[in-house]
Amino acid sequence: MQVTVRVNGILAQKIGINRFPMALPDQATARALQQALQGQYPNLSVEIERAVIVIGGAHRPGDTVLQDGQEVALLMPVAGGCA
Repeated sequence: MQVTVRVNGILAQKIGINRFPMALPDQATARALQQALQGQYPNLSVEIERAVIVIGGAHRPGDTVLQDGQEVALLMPVAGGCA
């Protein structure tokens, strides 16, 4: 199956793009997607692990089974605000 991966922050900067296709086995989970990305980008392993998984506009756990054609966002948490 193929999904579209969307990233932001340091992930987008280091990978060089913010949206790209990725082939995965059928019935792959969001965690399997993270592990595949960690294999491709070992220097970003920690950041990929910390990324928030968002599918269909909602946070999802790593055991979420992905569907062909889905967009999966791995978004870096943002800190800050008013003190």
